[in-house]
Amino acid sequence: MTVVFLGTLCLTLQCMIFSLIAERYPEAWKLRSGIEIAAVVCMAIVGNVVTAYVDTWCLRKRDPIYVAMFRPLGIAIVVVMTVIFLGTLFTLEVIVAGFYALMRGQVKENCALRDKSNIP
Repeated sequence: MTVVFLGTLCLTLQCMIFSLIAERYPEAWKLRSGIEIAAVVCMAIVGNVVTAYVDTWCLRKRDPIYVAMFRPLGIAIVVVMTVIFLGTLFTLEVIVAGFYALMRGQVKENCALRDKSNIP
């Protein structure tokens, strides 16, 4: 649970910094309607709590590799949900960049584990 908390905290800080850089107009940050507030609360519950619960459940049932296998599937689910619910299309560059960053991190992690265990 500590690892999940620290991961969520780091992600929250990164998102906060990026959001403040990307949107500098203060009026854009005001939540005006009930649906906007409900969307933020729903995302906080579904996006963080449920994901953390599923990840920790999978870690107990299997090893971390099992959890990491489904991360690319999460990217595809986000794209489909964005198109369905928001009606906007992600550009291919954003999807490829996100997938590349995920795969690069997994390769670096695998290399670090291999170096620690001296496996060729």
